[in-house]
Amino acid sequence: MQPAQAPGEVQVVSNKAAADIETAKDFKGKKLGVTGLGSSADFLTTYLAVNAGVRTSECTPVAVGAGRTFISALQQGSIQAA
Repeated sequence: MQPAQAPGEVQVVSNKAAADIETAKDFKGKKLGVTGLGSSADFLTTYLAVNAGVRTSECTPVAVGAGRTFISALQQGSIQAA
């Protein structure tokens, strides 16, 4: 067991959307990449949005996978954050 030393997750914002997204409250109206619908990344993103006052109907989760597909989705503008 490694309390407080387990890796965490982070949210990443695309360069194109960096001026528009400073906090999770800015997720409103955005497409947010997750590895898969129902994944831990999806849960974290939903939690951050709702905790910031954004309803789940006000942002769109997009399953983009990980690795190259994730990076490609950010670069192409398919998602604004992940």
